[in-house]
Amino acid sequence: MIYNDTGALKQLERYQYQGKTDDIGDYYNSSRMLEDLLKEYSYFGSPGLNQWFFNMEKEHPFAYLYYIFDKGKGNNLIVHPELIETIERNTTGKNSSFYNDKFLIYVYQVLQDEDGMNAAQFNIDQKARIFCYLANSEYKMRNKYADYIPSTNWGRTSMTYVIMTNCKKVYQYAREHMFFGISSPKMMDEIEREGLDLNPPIDNK
Repeated sequence: MIYNDTGALKQLERYQYQGKTDDIGDYYNSSRMLEDLLKEYSYFGSPGLNQWFFNMEKEHPFAYLYYIFDKGKGNNLIVHPELIETIERNTTGKNSSFYNDKFLIYVYQVLQDEDGMNAAQFNIDQKARIFCYLANSEYKMRNKYADYIPSTNWGRTSMTYVIMTNCKKVYQYAREHMFFGISSPKMMDEIEREGLDLNPPIDNK
């Protein structure tokens, strides 16, 4: 996976050793090696390995989603866009449940501090940056699958706009900082206009 050499993994498997109860040893097969690369060393440089991780976790995706946004030394935000790209590659017009019902909902819950999803305790600056990554991805995907909107797979209103209206502090912080160079202000304006057109303000007069 890493060296584009499947023979290397086969060789490693030949050296695996299953210890006995009275001996030192561990059954360290290729599956465990790959899991360690992902979960212990946060190595996401291989599209093939990322796909393997996605396939392994897609029924219970929290572990996969958790690694997209993380924290490093000094409480800095770490983003792994390769994992977002893997979700996008596994999304189609008719098969978007993971993208819409898992990925987008997960990010929304992180930004809203719902259901314990913000376990990393991202601050307002980090949440605003996370929002920008979501907006970039959703804008691209909704344009790609525009023919399926609205449908049972793709909602009439984007999650980006839902966040703009329901997480106003996050959105305003991102806008005040020009979306950190992550997102285009022009794109965000387009998303906001579309959302307002679809959801005009109610006149209470």
